[in-house]
This record gives sequence, structure tokens and C-alpha cells, in this order.
Amino acid sequence: MERDIRSHLEETIIPLIAEKYPEVAADMTIQVMGSYGLGLQDDISDLDVSIMLNDALWQSQGGHVQLLLNQLPRFAPREGHDEFMVQRISALKPLTCFLQDKSDTPWNELTSDESIERIYGVREQLVVRDPHEIFASIRKATEPKQTPEWFWKKLLLPKLDELFWERSNLEHAVQRGKILEATIITASFLEIALRIGFIVNRQYYPPRKHMRWAFAKLPSPASEILSTVDVILTSPDWQKKRTQVDAIAHRYIRHIREHSLLPEIDFTTASLEHEIMWAGRHQAWSNPNWRDRIASCEEKSRRAGYDPKHFWIWHQWDWQ
Repeated sequence: MERDIRSHLEETIIPLIAEKYPEVAADMTIQVMGSYGLGLQDDISDLDVSIMLNDALWQSQGGHVQLLLNQLPRFAPREGHDEFMVQRISALKPLTCFLQDKSDTPWNELTSDESIERIYGVREQLVVRDPHEIFASIRKATEPKQTPEWFWKKLLLPKLDELFWERSNLEHAVQRGKILEATIITASFLEIALRIGFIVNRQYYPPRKHMRWAFAKLPSPASEILSTVDVILTSPDWQKKRTQVDAIAHRYIRHIREHSLLPEIDFTTASLEHEIMWAGRHQAWSNPNWRDRIASCEEKSRRAGYDPKHFWIWHQWDWQ
């Protein structure tokens, strides 16, 4: 089917644009997005195609090209619709930072779920034309092996914190018999858990609607996690669901320890949840001595005659 889409664009759409707007045809970058871009389309899939132009050309001729494309007949008989979007290259932000000639790529600004999904789309979806090597450049710059190690740690720590938080929320919701809340929390937990699977394998993750398909292609521990996910989804027993939620958390912790993905964390501590929370707050991915601040506050609490467990008060109010 990918060949059909490529042929449709190369044999019908591109010549049509070239005939009427040759300057646009020479400049345009074309990406097929969504299910079609990944080769996962079915009869209800929408065909979403992005035609990207430099800002000046978009301003002067983009609207005319959009009108032309809006008149096209449907690509194939199906329930989904066709949408051709004429956009500026700047629509790729924040990934346009990879097109700039500088060595200090702001990876720190690319850790949101939206940014990771954008990188995944640029790397994995079908690109039909790339005359200025925009996609080639971004793909090269975002090669996982070249990505800073701290970047993956910065993605992983907050996700682990969220995973433990939702596990605790689920336990309380089930104990209170709040099934609606438990269902919502379970969905949130599973989304976080699947994203962690990509991160521990140093892979970018896709949007939700393609999550299972992409997750199934990952190496260990993906197959174990998916089997456990299926039990959670199909079991009517909430206690069994909770047990399987715990199993996912423990499986990831074991994987992280075995592969030394977070050497800054003490996984033997009695309160791993607190260890992960405070490591995240102190940006342990770039601060290997993050515990020094806590130790200092514990000592201040002790000198003041209080149990060191109250250290967080000195920490929060910055008492000396």
C-alpha cells in the first residue's frame, strides 16, 4: 500500500502542482503522516499529507496550492478522508533546532511527550520528497546512539516517578471501590509503562494510537510487559489487575538495575519511590552528587533536635 501512496503522489499530485506552480514543486518537502505514513492504514484511516515550503513561498503561493489540493478526488474508496496540508517548514518546530549550524543542540527542551512523538514521526513516517534534506538532517541528528546519555535518564526518571505514583493511586482507588477512578488510573499507568519500554531501549515513542504496534517491535522486556498488559486488560478481578501492575513496575526496576541505566539511584533503599522522587527533583541525570543537599538538610534537622526524616522542611524552606 505504501507503494500505491508513493505512486499516487509522484504520478498525480506532484505533476499537478508542478504544472501550475513549478516553483512550489521544486521547493516542497512531502511527508505522509499518521497510519498511512507507517504503512498501518485500513479502511477507516485518514490520508494526511504534509507539503512543507519555506516561509516566503508559503506566504506567496501556499494558499493557492491549498485550494488546488482541496479540489482533488478521494485517493481510494474508504471511510477515511484525505487531507493535504500546505505548511511552513517551521511547522516542524521544535525539531528545526537540528537544522541550525551549532553544536549545542537544546536536548533539554525536547523531553516532553509531544517532542518525543514528533521525533518519532519524523524518523519513522514516509517521506516522499526531501530536496533540502530537512528530514535527512533531523533523522541523522536524532539517531539514538548519538543522543546524550543524560537525555534518556531525564526521560526515564520522571516516568518512573509517575509509574509509582499511579500504582499507589490505583491501590487506593481499588481499596475504596472506586471502579471508574481505578479504570482511568489503570489507563494512565499503562500509557506510562509503555513509554518507559521505549526509553529503556533508547527509542522514541509514537502517539497513543500506534503504541502497541511499535512497542511489540522492541527488545526485552517488551514481550513480558505486553503479556502482563493483556492480563490487566482482560481480567475482571481488580486484585489481579493490581498484582499485574506491581509486576510491571518490578520488571522495569529489574531491567534498569541489570543494565545500569540509572546508576545514580540506590535500588536497595527501603523507600525506592522516595529515592526516585528526590532524584528527579535534584536532576540526578546531570547531578551525580544530588544526595549531598538531602544529607545537609538531614544534619540540620538533627542539630535542631528533630528526626532526620523531617529534612524536607529544611529543604523546602531553605533553612540554614
